Amino acid sequence: MAVAPDGGTPRVLFGDWLLGEVSSGRYEGLRWLDAARTRFRVPWKHFARKDLGEADSRIFKAWAVARGRWPLRSSGGARPTAESAFRASWKTNFRCALRCTRRFVMLQDNSGDPTDPHKVYMVTPEPACGDTGPPPASWQPREAEPCTTAFPSACTLMAGHLHVAGPTCSHLGLHTLPSLGALDLTITYKGRTVLQEVVGRPSCVLLYGPPGVGGGALEPQRVAFPSPAELPDQKQLHYTEKLLQHVAPGLQLELRGLRLWARRLGKCKVYWEVGGPLGSASPSTPARLLPRNCDTPIFDFGTFFQELGEFQACRRRGSPHYTIYLSFGQDLSVGRPKEKSLVLVKLEPWLCRAYLEGVQREGASSLDSGSLSLCLSSSNSLYDDLEHFLEHFLMEVEQPG
Repeated sequence: MAVAPDGGTPRVLFGDWLLGEVSSGRYEGLRWLDAARTRFRVPWKHFARKDLGEADSRIFKAWAVARGRWPLRSSGGARPTAESAFRASWKTNFRCALRCTRRFVMLQDNSGDPTDPHKVYMVTPEPACGDTGPPPASWQPREAEPCTTAFPSACTLMAGHLHVAGPTCSHLGLHTLPSLGALDLTITYKGRTVLQEVVGRPSCVLLYGPPGVGGGALEPQRVAFPSPAELPDQKQLHYTEKLLQHVAPGLQLELRGLRLWARRLGKCKVYWEVGGPLGSASPSTPARLLPRNCDTPIFDFGTFFQELGEFQACRRRGSPHYTIYLSFGQDLSVGRPKEKSLVLVKLEPWLCRAYLEGVQREGASSLDSGSLSLCLSSSNSLYDDLEHFLEHFLMEVEQPG
């Protein structure tokens, strides 16, 4: 464990910390799967389940404790917030750290298993941002300095080694960051997660069938809908397959300017909206039909950052939404829970999540309207960071290989 450069809370690298926790045997369901200690499993129960217990978030809480984010500091006579209100954010931070450290690769996503929800990860041989490679059999955590330089000067980023100006790794609470242009993409079939992928290029195409061989940096990233053949419900399988067959020639997504644009090319109708996490009670934007063969803006970064600035300055009660939902073949406005959709695509811009979590760590909160005194004023321009990010992201991928 190393002391932070500002003399504050001691910090550890996530990769070293997690490997130590896997070896500790202190958490039910968190363990190595092979003698060489190259594969391990993490318990991963969805927080919407009715049988959720305190033990299901124990490893996520442990990371919050290790980072000095829990327990919260006392704020005078304010009534303490229940621990359960923070469990979702603990899990989000844990998931972000898993993806960003680049020391682990997810091999299996069994989070939808009704009896034993978990994910399987492999330790990669590639070190990243001060981390070491896979642990030997007698591996123990080492003393290590966290990455605190302005990202990503010392951190290796995906999507063309993006270089932008912005917050520091430590400010966002992470040791390494993916490209801020990245989208976390999740595909579910009636609530069952069938694919999780990071879109690291300025454009991508969603299609059904083999994605083929990816082209150069200027080619759209291809994301293929998995076959529904393993769905246990035969009626669901039949209608899901029927919908997917009409997705061709695909749905295009492209980051252009301050907006994310979508173009539906296939016959299958697609409805979209922007809202909060699945299962949340927060209202979404009205669901709209995505017209065919027409570029449609489905997310505006400028609007998000304007609302984020208002939230940070306590002029907005709730945090802005950034989760984009695409429902194939079923209207999202009919009142049906989104997780009941036969084919649902969820998109989360990494840039928005990183900044929102940074603002929330600085004190702004949408959980308690009585905590306005904790809000902080903005000390730098989010718009400057955003414009700089867009310029360098687009310029970087346009350079010849």
